[in-house]
This record gives sequence, C-alpha cells and structure tokens, in this order.
Amino acid sequence: MDGHAERVLGDHHERFAGDRQRHVRFQRFGEHWCGAHRDISVAVKTFTVSQAAASTGTTCSFTLSPTNINYTTAGGSGSFAVTASDPSCTWTASSTATAWLTVNSGSTSGTGNGTVSYTVQANTSGARSGAINVGGQAFAVTQEGSSSTPPGSACSTVTLDGTSKSVGASEANWVINVTTPDASCTWTATSDADWLVIKSTAPTAMPVAGSGYAKVRAVTNTTGASRTGHFTFNGVVYTVKQGAS
Repeated sequence: MDGHAERVLGDHHERFAGDRQRHVRFQRFGEHWCGAHRDISVAVKTFTVSQAAASTGTTCSFTLSPTNINYTTAGGSGSFAVTASDPSCTWTASSTATAWLTVNSGSTSGTGNGTVSYTVQANTSGARSGAINVGGQAFAVTQEGSSSTPPGSACSTVTLDGTSKSVGASEANWVINVTTPDASCTWTATSDADWLVIKSTAPTAMPVAGSGYAKVRAVTNTTGASRTGHFTFNGVVYTVKQGAS
C-alpha cells in the first residue's frame, strides 16, 4: 500500500494518511487493511415524533338554583347551589347590596360545583332588592317593606317584557318595558357591566313611579370574545349576551 487511504461518502472522496482505506456509501461501511476486507452494515431506523396541540383552555359557565327569592321584613338566611360546566372552573360570589344582603364567610369563592349561603337583614323601611353575582349569573333577592311604608316606596317586584337578549358585536340599542303592581311604587334599573348602559327611563328619571320603560345600550364589543352582563330592575334580572367581533 502507498501509506495513504481514501475516504468515500456518497460521491465525495477524501484521502488521508494511514495504512488503511475506508469506503462509506450511505448505509454500508467497507474497511480495508493491506488487502484484508470487512463489511459493516448499519440498519436504518425510523423514529416518529408526535407533538400534542396546544391547549385551548376550558370555557367555564355556571348555573344557579334557584335563581331568585323573596323575604319578609324579618329577613333571614338561605343558600343556593352553583353548578359549574367543568370541575376546574373557579368562581366568586359578591353582593350588590352589602348593607343588608351579605355572602357568608366560606361562601365567597369556590371551584367546580358548590353552595353559596347568605344572610338578609331585617327591613324597617321600604321594599328593596339586590342580587348575588356568581360567574356572570345573578341570584335575585327581594324583601318586603315595613307595613308603615308610605306610598312611593320601591315596588316589591316588577314584570319585564323579557328576561334576556342576545346581540351581535356591533352597538345595540333597545327598550325594556317595565310593569309595576300599582302606580305608586317605584323602580330603578342598574347594570353590572360597563358595556351595558342605561340611557334613560320614562315616564320620569329614576326612581320611576309606576309602569314605564328603560332605553338601554350594549356598546361595540372589541374584546374578541363573547361576554355576558345583566340589567337588574328591583331585583328582577335581565341577561344580555353579546357576540364577539
């Protein structure tokens, strides 16, 4: 031998110093030492790699049971059930009338299904209403007023011309009609979302005496996600669902 060797890889040849010659062609290696020859075969193995898609997250929704209750002037305590769409869904409970309707300690938050307990204080004034909000849903509480309450006090309840509305992502305007049990009691409307607006009420500004209506608006949704909010009329909840853009 001439003291040099040649290395072959595919169509590539490379000479290097030494006393042996190595031929490499794809899957076979041939080695020579001064006339001796040895073949080494290398098996080909295929490896499959699978990658899971990124999680899109869990969409949570909640159902309350019951959804409303009325108390006498004596007040009292009670509870309602929270049913979650998934065991991993978390929720919080908050009162819209903390002066007389309070969520009891230990019921202010939870994960999955649960129970919210609350306390209603005695009422020595006019009829009143409030709600406990849980995961975008409202539990409405009304309480009767004292028998000595003069005319013009809040209506113990009202009737709306609907309980919910679904709108698109664009701005929406409409009217909610309110019917009262008599012409002397009053009602007010509130919103629990900054994108739900009470533009005006009739026949007077709030508090409105007797039957009337409220002009409301859902502003344009630019968040990219659907959303839910509520109007409340003397404890009666009106739900609004707005689609994504």
